[in-house]
Amino acid sequence: MANELPGALPDEEREDRRARFMAVAEEVSVARLRRRVGATMQVLVDSAPALGRRGGIGRSYADAPEIDGTVRLLPPAKASTQLRVGEFAKARIVAAEGHDLVGEPI
Repeated sequence: MANELPGALPDEEREDRRARFMAVAEEVSVARLRRRVGATMQVLVDSAPALGRRGGIGRSYADAPEIDGTVRLLPPAKASTQLRVGEFAKARIVAAEGHDLVGEPI
């Protein structure tokens, strides 16, 4: 409905503004996430192929499913460490990538 009002911006201008906004939002997100590098976090495991021996995907207390970023879990250094879907794992955050964190299970 708003698109039909007189004076609506052309699609090209709207897309340009959206792209600029998203670029700034990602910069802010990356800066905030970088502050977590080196921290230890509790991560709820959402995906863990081969019991997590190949790593997995999870989320921290600050991440809502399908809305916020994720914590990509690297393959564990110890062969005895397993990641199980639905359980918590401790991870040391080693990097920030876009809206996501990268963690090493400990």
